[in-house]
Amino acid sequence: MDIYQCAEQYEVVQLADQCKREIQDCLQRPFDYIDVFRYSKLIHLEYVYNTTLSIIATKFETVVKDKNFMLLTAEELTHFLRKADSILIDELTLFKTLEKWASGQCNLKDKRTSGEDKIQELGPLLFQVRIPLIPLQTFSDEIVGTGILTNHEQLTLFKYYSGVEKSTTSVCGFCLKPRRKKVGDGQWKNRKNRSYIANW
Repeated sequence: MDIYQCAEQYEVVQLADQCKREIQDCLQRPFDYIDVFRYSKLIHLEYVYNTTLSIIATKFETVVKDKNFMLLTAEELTHFLRKADSILIDELTLFKTLEKWASGQCNLKDKRTSGEDKIQELGPLLFQVRIPLIPLQTFSDEIVGTGILTNHEQLTLFKYYSGVEKSTTSVCGFCLKPRRKKVGDGQWKNRKNRSYIANW
């Protein structure tokens, strides 16, 4: 990417074209998604930035296991989660990932890791989790005890689960629209085989 940037700057066309081919080839194989995402943003390499963002969305379950994921800023996480419908991850895993990220942010800032502190770190990120899509028993066992939801949110969600609170779009700001579903071992419904080589 550095060589491509220099080749573009000094109008070395053949070298720039070769670099583009190499970069496009690399994007077809597994790579350090987070590092490439951050660096392409830093040097304003828009094609690589946007392509990496799309790949991250479809490989989100893999990306969240990367040690660098916990070092992402809230702004960077927002960029990932903004592609909400494209993110391939179940809601409970996403919730636990964001909770772990919030705890890490608290530790970095020498704060406690109470529910209130984690709520403060998460801010709007929490509403990227489609909590009403999580089964009631799982919600009760895995989410309520974290302290990340306010009493009002918990009560409203329990009302939704019981049928008292009716909605077709959202509950307390938590979206009700399902993401794509898994249909087999690691496979996602309606997932197309995608090529990330574009007219760049």
